[in-house]
Amino acid sequence: MSKALYGHLGGPDAALLAEVARLRRRVRELEEQVAAYEAARSVEIVELHDADLDAALRELHSETVLT
Repeated sequence: MSKALYGHLGGPDAALLAEVARLRRRVRELEEQVAAYEAARSVEIVELHDADLDAALRELHSETVLT
């Protein structure tokens, strides 16, 4: 039935196909941008964790030296 309707309507419109292609490209670009943001965020989290760990170790070391 859908094939009959599709044929009856004359197939896809060229403008519609172009719009779908443009939207697919845009979605792909946005997905890549999200992946880049997530990767950068992961790096920042690791850097913050390392900085906190370094600060805690320095504090522990200074308390040990003073005692």
